[in-house]
Amino acid sequence: SSFAATGDRPRVAIALNSKVDRTKRQKVLDLFFNEFSRIYAPLSATAPSSLAQQHALKQEHLLNQKSASATMYSTLAVPIVNRLKKRALATSITDTGIDGEYKAATVATAPPSINAFESLITTTAELTVNNYPITADESRLHPFGQDFAPRDSGFLFEGPKSCERCHHDFVPPLVMDDADFQACTYHRVRATFQQVGGSGGSKQRIYVCCNGDQSSPGCAIGPHVFKEIQFDALHARIPFTRLPPPPATPKQQQHAVVACDCEMSYTTAGMELTRVSFVDMQGAVIVDELVKTQFPVVDLNSAWSGITSLATAKYTLPQIHTLLYTRGISRDTIIIGHSLENDLCALRIVHSRIIDTSLVFPRRQQQATTTTTANVGVVHKLALKQLCERMLGRRIQVVGNIAGHDSVEDAKAALDLVLFFLQKRAAGVAISY
Repeated sequence: SSFAATGDRPRVAIALNSKVDRTKRQKVLDLFFNEFSRIYAPLSATAPSSLAQQHALKQEHLLNQKSASATMYSTLAVPIVNRLKKRALATSITDTGIDGEYKAATVATAPPSINAFESLITTTAELTVNNYPITADESRLHPFGQDFAPRDSGFLFEGPKSCERCHHDFVPPLVMDDADFQACTYHRVRATFQQVGGSGGSKQRIYVCCNGDQSSPGCAIGPHVFKEIQFDALHARIPFTRLPPPPATPKQQQHAVVACDCEMSYTTAGMELTRVSFVDMQGAVIVDELVKTQFPVVDLNSAWSGITSLATAKYTLPQIHTLLYTRGISRDTIIIGHSLENDLCALRIVHSRIIDTSLVFPRRQQQATTTTTANVGVVHKLALKQLCERMLGRRIQVVGNIAGHDSVEDAKAALDLVLFFLQKRAAGVAISY
């Protein structure tokens, strides 16, 4: 068993099936033990003296079990140590636990005011530079709730597209045959910097899906796929609409603030909405539905969308629009999300009352030198997964989760990030990340 220990400081036992060198594991175990010892120091009179040792061993044991390689072990260990370093001292035996299981005690606080949320609404300049769907001509928008008129699919042949996966140009076919479904050779994930050749080796970009370097051929075969981001091109295929103002005499609760996340799949017309999730300010689900596509599906994008079938989808896109409105989401609602330009494009909704967590927590903001929109609001964005780990100590979109992303989980994560930001700001606490 790896739960062996000698004296006060725990020791990693020999594990023949481990992919990680025992010396490296011991160093990580020591780091865990140091942090648990610090966290549990106030409990010396009430908690078992071996509690820090036990939790350090358990933390390292689970980390080792999850790691398919030494590189993965190191990659997963770093954020765990960082979160443990941020943990406050324990106040009672119930205030203990390993990272990933521990839940900090929450103190009931009044929810932020609507004015507080309003202060974070993305500006028009930021919406523009971050490719949010915007139009100066409202008359172009599709009448709300009306079905889309049948489209002449010939407009799809306006020119070649660049495949999102292999980056080769191709002309999207109107009807897919067997050869089209095997036209693309690609890697399932992007290349990332990894240590090569042991601790003294150099860092190289490696595809973790197959451990190939950047010159390696793709390890997966599938159809060419593309994603459109320009408003006019998206609008030509599936038109945009806008939510109406709230009803004068509402029959349902009207939501002032909601959070949203969507999942998309590839069709012959690009990416289309296939799942939509909205939660309220308490994190309760308002809408969580699969969505019928307007065009034939090419690839459900299951590894990322988590969707394996649309057989149970009940709603078309216009019907989803109506459903949102009847559930109390209107033009006046503030919608929270992470890089929501992608979700709104998939929803085909033009909406200006947006709080984008990728802009609330930018990695680095470009300094504007003029008042033009050319350089206002340009940011290098952190992924939602990174922000949740750094700000909330929460893991989402876990590596190896075959279910893919969960849009309800991601919507709640974006909501909690905004609540965290507003609570810290109200308390006068600086946020570092």
